[in-house]
Amino acid sequence: MKTKYNIPQGELPLYLSQDRLREKQAAIKAGAKVAEYRSVTNKKELENALNELGYPAVLKTCSGGYDGKGQIVIQSYEQMNEACELVKTTPCVLERFINFDMEISIVVTRGMRKGKGTTTFPVTQNIHRNNILYMSIAPAPINKNLQNKVETLAKKITRRMGISGTLAFEFFVKGNELIFNEMAPRPHNSGHYTIEGCETSQFEQHIRAITGMPLGKTDLLQPAIMVNYLGQHVEGIAQMKKMKLPNTFIHDYGKAKALKDRKMGHVTFIEYEKNILENIIKRYW
Repeated sequence: MKTKYNIPQGELPLYLSQDRLREKQAAIKAGAKVAEYRSVTNKKELENALNELGYPAVLKTCSGGYDGKGQIVIQSYEQMNEACELVKTTPCVLERFINFDMEISIVVTRGMRKGKGTTTFPVTQNIHRNNILYMSIAPAPINKNLQNKVETLAKKITRRMGISGTLAFEFFVKGNELIFNEMAPRPHNSGHYTIEGCETSQFEQHIRAITGMPLGKTDLLQPAIMVNYLGQHVEGIAQMKKMKLPNTFIHDYGKAKALKDRKMGHVTFIEYEKNILENIIKRYW
Protein backbone atom coordinates (compact mmCIF):
# COMPACT_ATOMS: atom_id res chain seq x y z
CA MET A 1 0.00 0.00 0.00
CA LYS A 2 1.41 3.34 -1.04
CA THR A 3 1.37 6.22 1.40
CA LYS A 4 0.95 9.75 0.15
CA TYR A 5 2.75 12.51 2.00
CA ASN A 6 1.62 16.11 1.90
CA ILE A 7 4.60 18.44 1.96
CA PRO A 8 3.03 21.92 1.76
CA GLN A 9 6.30 23.72 1.04
CA GLY A 10 7.29 21.16 -1.59
CA GLU A 11 10.33 18.92 -1.93
CA LEU A 12 12.76 21.52 -3.31
CA PRO A 13 14.30 22.62 0.03
CA LEU A 14 15.10 19.00 0.94
CA TYR A 15 16.32 18.20 -2.57
CA LEU A 16 18.79 21.10 -2.53
CA SER A 17 20.10 20.58 1.00
CA GLN A 18 20.57 16.82 0.64
CA ASP A 19 23.53 17.32 -1.69
CA ARG A 20 26.28 19.84 -0.99
CA LEU A 21 27.02 20.41 -4.67
CA ARG A 22 23.39 21.13 -5.52
CA GLU A 23 23.15 23.33 -2.45
CA LYS A 24 26.23 25.39 -3.39
CA GLN A 25 25.13 25.76 -7.00
CA ALA A 26 21.68 26.93 -5.89
CA ALA A 27 23.19 29.38 -3.39
CA ILE A 28 25.47 30.88 -6.03
CA LYS A 29 22.57 31.18 -8.47
CA ALA A 30 20.57 32.92 -5.74
CA GLY A 31 23.32 35.51 -5.28
CA ALA A 32 25.35 34.16 -2.35
CA LYS A 33 29.11 33.78 -2.17
CA VAL A 34 30.52 30.35 -1.22
CA ALA A 35 33.98 29.08 -0.39
CA GLU A 36 35.87 28.01 -3.50
CA TYR A 37 35.32 24.30 -4.00
CA ARG A 38 35.87 21.29 -6.25
CA SER A 39 33.86 18.11 -6.79
CA VAL A 40 35.94 14.99 -6.07
CA THR A 41 35.11 11.31 -6.58
CA ASN A 42 38.54 9.64 -6.55
CA LYS A 43 42.14 10.06 -5.41
CA LYS A 44 43.33 11.72 -8.62
CA GLU A 45 40.58 14.35 -8.50
CA LEU A 46 41.32 14.93 -4.83
CA GLU A 47 45.04 15.46 -5.49
CA ASN A 48 44.28 17.87 -8.34
CA ALA A 49 41.78 19.77 -6.19
CA LEU A 50 44.29 20.09 -3.33
CA ASN A 51 46.93 21.39 -5.75
CA GLU A 52 44.46 24.07 -6.87
CA LEU A 53 42.96 25.02 -3.51
CA GLY A 54 45.97 24.40 -1.28
CA TYR A 55 46.20 23.38 2.37
CA PRO A 56 44.37 23.38 4.67
CA ALA A 57 41.15 22.34 2.92
CA VAL A 58 37.91 20.76 4.10
CA LEU A 59 36.72 17.52 2.53
CA LYS A 60 33.00 16.84 3.00
CA THR A 61 30.70 14.11 1.78
CA CYS A 62 28.06 15.45 -0.59
CA SER A 63 25.35 13.81 1.47
CA GLY A 64 24.80 12.33 4.90
CA GLY A 65 27.16 14.53 6.92
CA TYR A 66 26.14 16.22 10.18
CA ASP A 67 27.71 17.35 13.47
CA GLY A 68 31.21 16.96 12.08
CA LYS A 69 30.54 13.49 10.67
CA GLY A 70 31.44 12.95 7.03
CA GLN A 71 34.15 15.60 6.87
CA ILE A 72 37.90 15.98 7.34
CA VAL A 73 40.10 19.05 7.60
CA ILE A 74 43.15 18.16 5.48
CA GLN A 75 46.19 19.94 6.86
CA SER A 76 48.84 18.22 4.73
CA TYR A 77 49.47 15.46 2.20
CA GLU A 78 50.10 13.07 5.10
CA GLN A 79 46.32 12.85 5.54
CA MET A 80 45.75 11.67 1.97
CA ASN A 81 45.09 8.06 2.93
CA GLU A 82 42.46 9.09 5.48
CA ALA A 83 40.86 11.44 2.97
CA CYS A 84 40.82 8.79 0.25
CA GLU A 85 38.92 6.43 2.52
CA LEU A 86 36.15 9.02 2.67
CA VAL A 87 36.19 9.62 -1.09
CA LYS A 88 35.94 5.87 -1.72
CA THR A 89 32.61 5.66 0.06
CA THR A 90 30.71 8.52 -1.60
CA PRO A 91 31.10 11.60 -3.84
CA CYS A 92 32.65 14.52 -1.94
CA VAL A 93 33.31 18.21 -2.22
CA LEU A 94 36.62 19.82 -1.29
CA GLU A 95 36.36 23.38 0.03
CA ARG A 96 39.05 26.00 0.50
CA PHE A 97 39.50 26.52 4.23
CA ILE A 98 37.99 29.83 5.39
CA ASN A 99 39.75 31.50 8.31
CA PHE A 100 36.55 33.23 9.38
CA ASP A 101 35.95 35.69 12.20
CA MET A 102 32.63 34.22 13.27
CA GLU A 103 29.93 31.77 12.22
CA ILE A 104 26.38 33.05 12.29
CA SER A 105 22.99 31.72 11.36
CA ILE A 106 19.58 33.17 10.63
CA VAL A 107 16.16 31.53 10.59
CA VAL A 108 13.85 32.71 7.82
CA THR A 109 10.16 32.02 7.23
CA ARG A 110 8.38 32.66 3.95
CA GLY A 111 4.61 32.49 3.78
CA MET A 112 3.00 29.96 1.45
CA ARG A 113 0.39 32.30 0.08
CA LYS A 114 0.85 35.45 -1.95
CA GLY A 115 1.14 38.54 0.20
CA LYS A 116 1.97 36.64 3.41
CA GLY A 117 5.53 37.97 3.33
CA THR A 118 8.85 36.81 4.74
CA THR A 119 10.21 37.20 8.27
CA THR A 120 13.62 36.72 9.82
CA PHE A 121 14.52 35.93 13.40
CA PRO A 122 17.44 37.68 15.14
CA VAL A 123 20.86 36.59 13.90
CA THR A 124 22.79 34.27 16.22
CA GLN A 125 26.49 33.69 16.71
CA ASN A 126 27.27 29.98 16.67
CA ILE A 127 30.10 28.41 18.66
CA HIS A 128 31.13 24.81 18.02
CA ARG A 129 33.03 22.19 20.00
CA ASN A 130 34.43 19.24 18.07
CA ASN A 131 32.36 20.32 15.05
CA ILE A 132 29.10 20.05 17.03
CA LEU A 133 27.04 23.15 17.73
CA TYR A 134 27.69 24.04 21.34
CA MET A 135 26.19 27.48 21.83
CA SER A 136 24.04 30.00 19.96
CA ILE A 137 24.02 33.59 21.18
CA ALA A 138 21.13 35.92 20.37
CA PRO A 139 21.58 38.60 19.32
CA ALA A 140 24.89 37.98 17.55
CA PRO A 141 27.58 40.57 18.35
CA ILE A 142 27.54 42.16 14.89
CA ASN A 143 26.95 45.73 13.78
CA LYS A 144 23.67 46.97 12.34
CA ASN A 145 24.98 47.13 8.77
CA LEU A 146 26.07 43.49 8.81
CA GLN A 147 22.81 42.47 10.44
CA ASN A 148 20.84 44.15 7.66
CA LYS A 149 23.09 42.51 5.09
CA VAL A 150 22.43 39.04 6.55
CA GLU A 151 18.67 39.58 6.65
CA THR A 152 18.57 40.92 3.10
CA LEU A 153 20.68 38.09 1.70
CA ALA A 154 18.71 35.38 3.55
CA LYS A 155 15.41 36.73 2.20
CA LYS A 156 16.87 37.01 -1.29
CA ILE A 157 18.11 33.40 -1.30
CA THR A 158 14.79 32.13 0.04
CA ARG A 159 12.83 34.05 -2.60
CA ARG A 160 15.07 33.13 -5.52
CA MET A 161 15.05 29.46 -4.54
CA GLY A 162 11.27 29.61 -4.35
CA ILE A 163 11.25 28.14 -0.86
CA SER A 164 8.38 28.48 1.61
CA GLY A 165 8.13 27.63 5.30
CA THR A 166 10.87 27.92 7.92
CA LEU A 167 14.52 27.27 7.14
CA ALA A 168 17.94 28.34 8.39
CA PHE A 169 21.08 29.62 6.69
CA GLU A 170 24.58 29.44 8.11
CA PHE A 171 27.22 31.97 7.04
CA PHE A 172 30.86 32.58 7.78
CA VAL A 173 31.71 36.20 8.57
CA LYS A 174 35.06 37.48 7.40
CA GLY A 175 35.34 41.22 7.90
CA ASN A 176 32.16 42.59 6.35
CA GLU A 177 31.87 39.66 3.95
CA LEU A 178 29.30 36.86 4.19
CA ILE A 179 30.19 33.39 2.91
CA PHE A 180 27.37 30.87 2.60
CA ASN A 181 28.08 27.62 4.46
CA GLU A 182 24.90 25.57 4.36
CA MET A 183 21.14 25.60 4.74
CA ALA A 184 18.69 23.53 6.78
CA PRO A 185 15.17 23.29 5.29
CA ARG A 186 13.43 23.22 8.68
CA PRO A 187 13.46 24.77 12.13
CA HIS A 188 17.10 24.66 13.17
CA ASN A 189 19.08 23.92 16.33
CA SER A 190 20.49 27.45 16.35
CA GLY A 191 16.92 28.81 16.40
CA HIS A 192 15.74 26.92 19.47
CA TYR A 193 16.31 30.03 21.57
CA THR A 194 13.19 31.50 19.88
CA ILE A 195 10.93 29.30 22.04
CA GLU A 196 11.54 31.52 25.08
CA GLY A 197 13.43 34.39 23.49
CA CYS A 198 11.04 35.64 20.82
CA GLU A 199 7.41 36.62 20.59
CA THR A 200 6.85 33.79 18.08
CA SER A 201 8.95 30.62 18.03
CA GLN A 202 10.46 29.22 14.84
CA PHE A 203 8.14 26.20 15.19
CA GLU A 204 4.95 28.24 15.43
CA GLN A 205 6.12 30.42 12.55
CA HIS A 206 6.58 27.36 10.34
CA ILE A 207 3.04 26.15 11.07
CA ARG A 208 1.71 29.62 10.37
CA ALA A 209 3.53 29.71 7.05
CA ILE A 210 2.46 26.34 5.68
CA THR A 211 -1.17 26.76 6.77
CA GLY A 212 -1.54 30.21 5.23
CA MET A 213 -1.89 32.06 8.54
CA PRO A 214 -0.37 35.52 9.05
CA LEU A 215 3.25 35.29 10.20
CA GLY A 216 3.93 36.27 13.80
CA LYS A 217 6.27 38.92 15.15
CA THR A 218 9.87 37.79 15.53
CA ASP A 219 11.21 40.45 17.89
CA LEU A 220 13.74 39.32 20.48
CA LEU A 221 12.07 39.79 23.85
CA GLN A 222 15.32 39.51 25.80
CA PRO A 223 18.90 38.36 25.13
CA ALA A 224 19.09 34.57 25.03
CA ILE A 225 21.82 31.95 24.91
CA MET A 226 21.09 28.37 23.87
CA VAL A 227 23.51 25.62 24.92
CA ASN A 228 23.25 22.05 23.63
CA TYR A 229 23.88 19.17 25.97
CA LEU A 230 25.18 15.81 24.78
CA GLY A 231 25.11 12.26 26.07
CA GLN A 232 28.10 12.85 28.35
CA HIS A 233 26.35 15.83 29.97
CA VAL A 234 23.08 14.14 30.95
CA GLU A 235 24.04 13.53 34.59
CA GLY A 236 25.13 17.13 35.04
CA ILE A 237 21.91 18.44 33.52
CA ALA A 238 19.89 16.18 35.84
CA GLN A 239 21.66 17.87 38.78
CA MET A 240 20.96 21.29 37.29
CA LYS A 241 17.23 20.51 37.02
CA LYS A 242 17.12 20.06 40.79
CA MET A 243 18.56 23.56 41.29
CA LYS A 244 15.57 25.19 39.55
CA LEU A 245 17.66 28.10 38.33
CA PRO A 246 15.71 31.24 37.35
CA ASN A 247 15.28 32.14 33.67
CA THR A 248 16.64 28.72 32.71
CA PHE A 249 14.67 26.46 30.38
CA ILE A 250 15.71 22.83 29.94
CA HIS A 251 14.46 20.94 26.89
CA ASP A 252 14.92 17.16 26.99
CA TYR A 253 14.49 15.50 23.58
CA GLY A 254 13.43 12.20 25.13
CA LYS A 255 16.03 10.08 23.38
CA ALA A 256 16.32 6.58 24.80
CA LYS A 257 20.12 6.25 24.83
CA ALA A 258 22.57 8.87 26.07
CA LEU A 259 25.49 8.30 23.71
CA LYS A 260 28.69 10.31 23.72
CA ASP A 261 28.43 13.40 21.47
CA ARG A 262 24.76 12.71 20.76
CA LYS A 263 22.51 15.75 21.19
CA MET A 264 20.14 14.93 24.02
CA GLY A 265 18.61 18.35 24.55
CA HIS A 266 19.34 22.02 25.03
CA VAL A 267 19.11 24.67 27.71
CA THR A 268 18.13 28.28 27.03
CA PHE A 269 19.35 30.96 29.41
CA ILE A 270 17.57 34.32 29.41
CA GLU A 271 19.38 37.54 30.39
CA TYR A 272 22.28 35.92 32.23
CA GLU A 273 25.46 37.79 33.02
CA LYS A 274 28.44 36.28 31.24
CA ASN A 275 30.43 35.31 34.34
CA ILE A 276 27.41 33.67 36.02
CA LEU A 277 26.58 31.69 32.88
CA GLU A 278 30.19 30.58 32.51
CA ASN A 279 30.18 29.26 36.07
CA ILE A 280 26.93 27.34 35.49
CA ILE A 281 28.27 25.74 32.32
CA LYS A 282 31.58 24.87 33.98
CA ARG A 283 29.73 23.16 36.80
CA TYR A 284 27.10 21.16 34.91
CA TRP A 285 28.58 20.51 31.47
